[in-house]
Amino acid sequence: MVFWKRKKSYRVEMIGRGAIEYQENDRIVTMGAEYLYDNDHDMVVYLYDVKTWDPPHNNEPVTPQQRGQIQKNITKEFSNMRLDWWQPGG
Repeated sequence: MVFWKRKKSYRVEMIGRGAIEYQENDRIVTMGAEYLYDNDHDMVVYLYDVKTWDPPHNNEPVTPQQRGQIQKNITKEFSNMRLDWWQPGG
């Protein structure tokens, strides 16, 4: 499933059953994700495990502001799903 719209500067793609790839301009970040079979959520996304962008930008941290925008954009693209955003210690 690929979401690519001209007016957006990002792309969201489900990679198999266990990851989401998010691209913003020339940077990509890959995060774990799992389908859930419970009454509250359809999928859990492990965005908060991500510390840096994927190579060749792996020396650039994903800032809290960027993480918030990534979460907002993924939520928008998967609007038909109930997402749970796992956070360490949460």
